[in-house]
Amino acid sequence: MKTFWLSLIIFFLGPSLTGAASKYAGEFMDIGVGARALGMGGAYTALAADITAGYWNPAGLTQFSEPQLILMHSEQFAGLETYDYAALGKGLPNGATASLSLIRLGVDDIPISTKLEDPDDPNISPTNRPILEGMTSDAEYALYFSYARSKGENLSLGGSAKLVHKRLAHHYGLGLGFDLGVMYFWHRVQLGAALRNALTTLVAWDTGQKEWIRPELRLGICYFLSLKALSAKITPTVDLSLRMDNRRNLTANYWGHLSLGQTWGLEYEAYRRVALRVGMNEVGLSAGAGIRLGSYRVDYAFVGHNDLGNSHMVSLMYAWP
Repeated sequence: MKTFWLSLIIFFLGPSLTGAASKYAGEFMDIGVGARALGMGGAYTALAADITAGYWNPAGLTQFSEPQLILMHSEQFAGLETYDYAALGKGLPNGATASLSLIRLGVDDIPISTKLEDPDDPNISPTNRPILEGMTSDAEYALYFSYARSKGENLSLGGSAKLVHKRLAHHYGLGLGFDLGVMYFWHRVQLGAALRNALTTLVAWDTGQKEWIRPELRLGICYFLSLKALSAKITPTVDLSLRMDNRRNLTANYWGHLSLGQTWGLEYEAYRRVALRVGMNEVGLSAGAGIRLGSYRVDYAFVGHNDLGNSHMVSLMYAWP
């Protein structure tokens, strides 16, 4: 718990302690995982109660004990990017849970051209086209090692260590970061807090360049409303996020380099089998649906983007009986 508050202090003192940040260095880790969460706009900090908690809020891992596996695939921005996610976790003795998660974002088949057909003419034209010399790709990976433990009946704590690997053409960057999470349960209410990139995440490239990913503090609350007459449950959830990377173009609420974002989501689940979802965040509207089939859960999410178009995501989860 002391580590969490130390990281929170450094979150606000970050500019004087860690140097300049790279605003979009960790963007691929901000997309989110699991079609259930993404269909609710990513407002999942307090609701995360399955294997995806290793990403959203590691403290939520304590809410399951049986082994769980999830796979997710998406092609974003008219197929320009492929985004994949997989995670596996299980309960441990003494109220603990551990998980392993992998995220990959890739842009493949990028053409490489450094010469023109007419080397004496520097202008590209129908009669002076670039000469294709080969193909390359841009791939970014994040591997999460997550652990959580219950502290009594109402409180759980968790953390994730993540290894970051980026590759562009023949160059690569490596990084190490940490996420911390807290979750508190009170009757029909769940409260969650997650500090991502605690103490700042450094990505060092083989070229000598360094990227700094600043901390982000997310606070969430959700409420479980039971509709017994309809054998259904409604769950509204809200997240607030505090960032220090000067994202004025994504929110109207900012003070210097500090910005405040908000996300909300709503899930309607009937007969513990079929669910409909909707959400909203800074970049657009999202919606989704899910169905449970025995030990399997299949979820779909439509994620809109105001500038870059829409994305469709599908995830499959399996929980061992």
